[in-house]
Amino acid sequence: MKKIFTFVLVLLLLTTFVQAKEKVSLVNCEWAPFTGSNLKDLGIVFVLVKEAYVRAGYEVEEVIVPWSRCLDGAQKGTYDVVLTVWYASDRAEIYEYSDPFMSNVIRFITVKKKNIPYHTLEDLKGFKIGVIQDYVYDEAFMKADYLNKIDATALESNLKKLLADRIDLTLEDEIVARYTINNDPALKKSKNQFIFLDKELSKKDLYVIVAKSNPRHKQLIKDFNEQLKIMKSKGIYDRLLKKYGF
Repeated sequence: MKKIFTFVLVLLLLTTFVQAKEKVSLVNCEWAPFTGSNLKDLGIVFVLVKEAYVRAGYEVEEVIVPWSRCLDGAQKGTYDVVLTVWYASDRAEIYEYSDPFMSNVIRFITVKKKNIPYHTLEDLKGFKIGVIQDYVYDEAFMKADYLNKIDATALESNLKKLLADRIDLTLEDEIVARYTINNDPALKKSKNQFIFLDKELSKKDLYVIVAKSNPRHKQLIKDFNEQLKIMKSKGIYDRLLKKYGF
């Protein structure tokens, strides 16, 4: 009887240990084809980051909300890890950044009927440029207060404003923009009207971030970085990219 009691006690302790697995919540906005509620497994970025944290021993929760709520929620402790973030020095004061894990090429987008020469940002004076609220673009662009930047909450809105002649330009990662144009019914029928300016604004690395107000911020970033290196060294990272079409 004593042996049975001891066995049951050990079993209960092991069960409690398994149930006590540490949790981590991942959050991002709709940003297809990198992230999206209609994408397989919520998109390649969720797949990569989730894989890293699962390998580190975490139980993972995944959430998609508007971009401003991602950052606000991380600050308030509602979410732990924000997934698709470009670097900004002021943001680095309040968030812990990971190692970069993907990259983007940011280009200006306009419509064919507009003749917009672009060699430097000075060339864009006088044009209405649609930007997305709370996005951190290239530093020179962010500091160019002589440019007329008009906020919107989503890329789709800016692309529709282009077609309606309410703005002259917008800007986005080229892969994201092309995917959006080809998959939004209202935009797809006019896709031949859009053009991408030849000169890119910038190439930007993608990071995950954790608010420094989160007591686990250093550990969460450390665990992600370590597992990302392992995934790359073992070919897991490349296999996942290929599997999801990147």
